[in-house]
Amino acid sequence: MLSEAEQSLGKDGWPALEKAQTLAPTSNMVWVEMALYYRRQGKPDKALPFLIALAEANPQDASWLTEIGATVAEQGDLIEALAYYQKAAELEPKNAAIWRALAEFAAENGFDAQTISIPAAEKSLELDAEDPLSLDMMGWILLIEGELDQAEQFLQQALEKDAANARAKLHLAQVYLEKNNFSLAYKLL
Repeated sequence: MLSEAEQSLGKDGWPALEKAQTLAPTSNMVWVEMALYYRRQGKPDKALPFLIALAEANPQDASWLTEIGATVAEQGDLIEALAYYQKAAELEPKNAAIWRALAEFAAENGFDAQTISIPAAEKSLELDAEDPLSLDMMGWILLIEGELDQAEQFLQQALEKDAANARAKLHLAQVYLEKNNFSLAYKLL
């Protein structure tokens, strides 16, 4: 944790991290911090072994698979990254956050919305229909797909649940810009 604190203050956290690894080389916390450190340094290839170790040590926790997916994507292999997100959803099929992560990853990286992004966002909403993050995700995906009226409905619902949701405000403003309703977009921006 000293390394994390030092890094957040703009200092070099490597010496503290190196010492932690020497003292507890198989600690989950050390592996997490090592992976974070290397990803921040733009070295996903060095972060990956720590994330794989975390996934193997915690086989019921799908969040490590999504982290592996994000790291593999940083290396440029979007197909393999998608497979990790999909494995995570298979491992924890009742976890709305995992489905939302899959939907977001697929939408951000241009995978087919009809077969991946939208079904994953729908599953997230099926598991937690009140979640403003999932409502925003569905609205954003529909915005990308040009389904502006449906996108507007989901984004308005997201803001009803969480009026301070900045992403939902931005996405709804984008819908209004697409609809040439500049005054409503301006209020949100």
